[in-house]
Amino acid sequence: MTYWPKAVTRVAIATALLAVALGASEPSASSFLQDFGGSWTCMEGTQPVRWVIARAPNSRWVEVQWGVDPATGIANGTAFVGYVADLREWIYRDFHGDGAYSELHASQPVNHTWTWYDPYYPYAGGVLRGRVIWRLTDAKHIARTFLPEHGVATDDVCAKTSP
Repeated sequence: MTYWPKAVTRVAIATALLAVALGASEPSASSFLQDFGGSWTCMEGTQPVRWVIARAPNSRWVEVQWGVDPATGIANGTAFVGYVADLREWIYRDFHGDGAYSELHASQPVNHTWTWYDPYYPYAGGVLRGRVIWRLTDAKHIARTFLPEHGVATDDVCAKTSP
């Protein structure tokens, strides 16, 4: 049997306790959910679009359904949002009903502002790059800005319709 010197054992215990403490302070999906959870109506151009943001059933992920048809409850797209500790960043994986896909990532939000970075893969092909900024302006409004690498920036606003 091998015995470790007390100094090594103390370092190992201190390291383990530090790892547990740091792990406990890692962000959770609830940070995103606290800012954006609920039902929203977003104006995309002149068209109102319904968004529902809630914890995914039986999961640590947050599910974002957008373009939800009020009659059928079916979404035009579904995204999953969460924090990946090993990557030390937030991810937003968006699956569009038309076959397009995006794999956005973000650092920690600052003052309820989340800045997501590319890429976006249209169904027709190619790759679009840029940033999408979600900013909670007050408890009932999100201002979103879409900043493509090439092209014109666009904005929209979402209003909370239910918690």
